[in-house]
Amino acid sequence: MRIFISYSSPESNIISVLADQLKLYGEVYYWDKDKALEESAWEQIFSWLDNSDIVLVLVTDALIARSMSVGREVGRAKSGNKFIVPIVSSSVLKKGLVFYLI
Repeated sequence: MRIFISYSSPESNIISVLADQLKLYGEVYYWDKDKALEESAWEQIFSWLDNSDIVLVLVTDALIARSMSVGREVGRAKSGNKFIVPIVSSSVLKKGLVFYLI
């Protein structure tokens, strides 16, 4: 199984722990570089998304505040009919989730 994780960069510590656990079940892909995403980076990310079996989206307050990149990833996953699993932090207000339900 190929798993792609979409998240906001402030959550990178959580993601590395989650990814380590998920590696027991398959190949895990996520952008782990601490820099701005350039167009060449998007080619890599879209390749991972296109080849993934499942897309996990870590929805936190940091993501809601700055969701442009994750929105692009979710849009790509939706267009590829990927199975998308949101993992929502308990601190996120329901009104912040509207973007992900469309």
